[in-house]
Amino acid sequence: MLRLTWMLSFIKQMLPLSVRVNLWRLRNKSQNLRQRLNHRLTGRCHVCQGKNFRRYSNPVVARLPFSFYICTQCGFIFALPPSNLSEVYAEITTTEFGEGEATWNRHYLDSINKYTNAPGKLLEIGFGNGSFLKLAHEEGWEVYGAELSAPLVNHAREELKLPNIGLGTIEELNYADGSFDVVAGFNFIEHVPDPKGTLEGLWRILKPSGIVVLMCPNISGIYHLLMPEILADNDPLKISWVPPHHLSYFNKTNLRVLLENSGFTVVGDESHLMSSLWRQFEVNIGPQVTDSKLQQLISEIRDSPSQKGEARVEKYREAIKSLLVERMTWTMLSDLSALEPLLGAEVGVLLLGKRQGE
Repeated sequence: MLRLTWMLSFIKQMLPLSVRVNLWRLRNKSQNLRQRLNHRLTGRCHVCQGKNFRRYSNPVVARLPFSFYICTQCGFIFALPPSNLSEVYAEITTTEFGEGEATWNRHYLDSINKYTNAPGKLLEIGFGNGSFLKLAHEEGWEVYGAELSAPLVNHAREELKLPNIGLGTIEELNYADGSFDVVAGFNFIEHVPDPKGTLEGLWRILKPSGIVVLMCPNISGIYHLLMPEILADNDPLKISWVPPHHLSYFNKTNLRVLLENSGFTVVGDESHLMSSLWRQFEVNIGPQVTDSKLQQLISEIRDSPSQKGEARVEKYREAIKSLLVERMTWTMLSDLSALEPLLGAEVGVLLLGKRQGE
């Protein structure tokens, strides 16, 4: 059996990349077939509990081997999860976000301080590189962190020296009822397949006066609306439609509905600085980076033994295309940073909710 498995794996690796990609798409579509049939018969919207859905697609989604649906009642869009979802996050490592990270972490903590009396017990779920927890810890909060990636947990414990860091889900870490003054999830809720069930779990571990803080992509933001039309597969960021990492897709309206249907009253919308999130991409496609890439490309072309003409153009066509798309994308992000706040359509939504009846 092991020999047969090895042989099949070897044969698969020998196939052309295009064939392997098509086989991967076919496999995922077949694995999702039972989920699709079951969902059509028994599924309810994880935001509003409605039962009316239709398949959702756009130029990007149409190329993905996942089944997307939209609730016709509240506009919530979701993708059916793969069976091995926990494996998706097991080995994620720390990411460099650049100077903008200090801006949005400061805004997150200021927003929390605005709606709470004093530093208390704060849990961040899916804490990533731990930079927000580090800031909250330095400013007097008793911090806790839950994360699915072992490398990120080790980084928080060993490099940042943060206390109370746990590996696993909130259910696996078994936090007691009424444990926390604040439970925060920044770029978290869009990753879970059952957002309502997840929020009800957060309600349980909050103190009666506790605050939940959620920040997630705003699918009604200008970028997410326009990029599938403008760039489609050429989008260098690839942040809009990215299952199995993002399974739930919210806007301001249905994220508020989700909070209210999960036992919370929305007490604050602090989305106005979320356009600062665009700065994270400066480290990859900002002017300093792409200027350097341009000079390297010019030097490489000058030193190329190929003769000028069609052969040389073909050789460097994809590299030039990639560079131009990156430079155009950064220009578009700079423009969006000015336009989004005027429209109230920032790339991210930041809402704070308090337990209802408290």
